[in-house]
Amino acid sequence: MRTELARAAGKAPRAAWHYDFPDGDCSIRELEAVLLDYRAWARGAGQDRTGALSDAALSDLIDLAYHASMRAEEGRFLTLRLFVDRTGQSSPLLARFERPIPLTANALAKLAPAVASLEHALHLVEERGAPTDGHARASSLLCDGIVSLIDIGLDPIAGSLPGTPHNLIRFPGGMVLTVDGPGILRVYEGISVQYAAGRLQHAWPYVSIRPVGESFRSVAASILERLVEKFGDDVRIDFGGQEALAGLVQDSWSQILQTAIAERHGAMFAVLQDPDSADVHVRHRLATLDLRDGIFEFWASCVRAYRSAKGPDMDQEAIHAWQRAKVRARAVTRAVGNLSQVDGCVVLNAQLCVTGFGGVIGGRGAGDAACQCALADPRTLQPQGFVTLAELGLGTRHQSAYRLCDEQAGALAYVVSQDGGMRLFYGDGERVYLWHTQGLRGAAGDLL
Repeated sequence: MRTELARAAGKAPRAAWHYDFPDGDCSIRELEAVLLDYRAWARGAGQDRTGALSDAALSDLIDLAYHASMRAEEGRFLTLRLFVDRTGQSSPLLARFERPIPLTANALAKLAPAVASLEHALHLVEERGAPTDGHARASSLLCDGIVSLIDIGLDPIAGSLPGTPHNLIRFPGGMVLTVDGPGILRVYEGISVQYAAGRLQHAWPYVSIRPVGESFRSVAASILERLVEKFGDDVRIDFGGQEALAGLVQDSWSQILQTAIAERHGAMFAVLQDPDSADVHVRHRLATLDLRDGIFEFWASCVRAYRSAKGPDMDQEAIHAWQRAKVRARAVTRAVGNLSQVDGCVVLNAQLCVTGFGGVIGGRGAGDAACQCALADPRTLQPQGFVTLAELGLGTRHQSAYRLCDEQAGALAYVVSQDGGMRLFYGDGERVYLWHTQGLRGAAGDLL
């Protein structure tokens, strides 16, 4: 399969990265080859935000993670997260080890329970030795602490700049490597690649898919109109305006997905143009749980804090209101993510207001062998092939998502598997599209 990220992201074809992913089984070395190829392209294209690792250290890391994934501790296989800063960056650590721990498969196995969720990761650095006998410098990997993946890139706003939301939507780059079970590795480093069951697959960042971006911009537009009513027309340009607001909507949705993925239960979120007309029985209906409200209150608190400033000083009550609004906005996203742990789907309208959870999608429809999905360019939606759910070996939850998107034009269905993988269905009234995606905050944003 030919992957052309730059073209799909709307970039000029001057520096398109492409790679022929193997169609069948391959070794873990193929994962390493993909990453090295991408890194070489990113450096040449001036888009290098990859992790600060030499090629040799990258190879060591892939080997260690793979071998650790095959080990069981007390009868359970490992899940863990590893993070490497990009060159020149230094993320704040939640906890720093008194002495950095040399990285081995055994060390990973022992440390894994500390970073089993998607919120935290072991922070890795490469210790480079001095040149010896004119040969390349020796290198070793060290774990020096634990980092919060959710808070990476947020440190300036947390400490010194209340009243500006910019850093909530900035991800500084680097590499995130996740181990999600025996032989299951996922790497996010400007690209998203999964190695599982001896097969290598590219995963589109869900934000690169056109209907998703359009939905976020629509939600941002409605929030902005509420802000204009409250603060006047000048608020349209504060902090980057509608595009920055859309980025904050995206960031909030990524945290919802991360919460669901981390639970290892499997989940489904159905975003519908008209939830009331859909063939979904919602067992637990909600009167008020609107993602927009939390984002609106946070953005409004930023505006108030910013406008209350007198020189370098800000009104203390405005700062406290900003802090409360930020905590509440995050609490709302986690609450929505946790609803997905109840059997059934979480149902939202197009403006990301949750109408209920525990939804059961009606009808039996065609069997999975007849559920034909289009594999398409995420930007143009131009079909590049077709596949049935049976060919992919996907089960009941995916079949329900297909039926829902086949029934209602404009429907989006995010399906999270128990192993942490995610697929996105979209229906345009003529066909149902399917993408293998990833929902990690900030990952693979370089090319978008």
